[in-house]
Amino acid sequence: DLARQFVSYLYRHIRERNVPEIHVMINSSFPKLSERYFKASAWPSPEAVAALVDHDHVFMLLYKELYYRHIYRQPAPLIEHRVASWANYQALFGVILHGNPNMFLPPSWLFSMIDEFAYQFQSFQHYRAKDASSRSDEETAVLAQAQQENVWNPSHVLNYLQALVDKSEVVEKLKRANATGRGDASVLENAHISNVLPLLGYYSLVGLCRVHCLLGDFHSALDVLSPIHLSRPGYYVRVPASHASVLYHAGFAYMASRRYVDAIRCLSGACVAVSRARVGFRGTPSTLEALLKRAEQSYALLACCLALVPRWEAVDQAVATTLKTDVWATRMSRLEGGEEGLFDE
Repeated sequence: DLARQFVSYLYRHIRERNVPEIHVMINSSFPKLSERYFKASAWPSPEAVAALVDHDHVFMLLYKELYYRHIYRQPAPLIEHRVASWANYQALFGVILHGNPNMFLPPSWLFSMIDEFAYQFQSFQHYRAKDASSRSDEETAVLAQAQQENVWNPSHVLNYLQALVDKSEVVEKLKRANATGRGDASVLENAHISNVLPLLGYYSLVGLCRVHCLLGDFHSALDVLSPIHLSRPGYYVRVPASHASVLYHAGFAYMASRRYVDAIRCLSGACVAVSRARVGFRGTPSTLEALLKRAEQSYALLACCLALVPRWEAVDQAVATTLKTDVWATRMSRLEGGEEGLFDE
């Protein structure tokens, strides 16, 4: 069937290092097949497709990453899925940190791995905080065991991301690049064998910023981004979701730190990033939906910042026009009028 064909072709393209075809399969074929054939169910289990790929250990970890990511798009992933996905990330990052993955993957997939890792951590914390009375005894027991084993533990999540940063030596590479005036592309120095660790390390800086924001540590969120110069285009702009994410979370951290002018610049940049990504967009509807949601969040925070510190000269002209028209104009007026309840929304 089509799912088995997808797995076989993806395996072949990864072995052949055919990055353009892998990019199409991950960003187009996988979401389309998911929408058409697996909208309310899981993809074929890893055990069902292992024989198609000669039981290749590394490929199966990559397939499981996609498999569990799709499950997380269902209304309510089970606690068993949350635990299994965590175990798969541990195994996948373990291979990358302690092995020599001889492969090239699209930057968009590598960023989405880190972004999904942070998202599943956030999702687990929301699930854990739910009313315990809504859980069965069996579910409660599995959750208790998971917590004992540090499944999606904040410290462990941070440690994995930091380990990828350290192993890739991305901070040192960026410092050398900044000192010599070279661009962020230097993170790919000596990446003729594989781009996986260099780019995962780079995107882990973005992931660390997001996780620190979730944990309320805004100083660390900004500090971890210091090797990346947000005032000029860097490697992070090559993936639209990465571009929007890094500017949004930096803006969020600046706002929480009461550095409103810096927040305005970053949030305005996030809005522009999404606007540009929409022009000639070739991704899936779900990807576009996620980008538009990020833009909505960025506009909301930007409106709050401007109501507190009206530095409109720091805002892109097109973004400023949007904020002064339609529904945003009404919100801006209410915020500027001191309607405190709207800030909470």
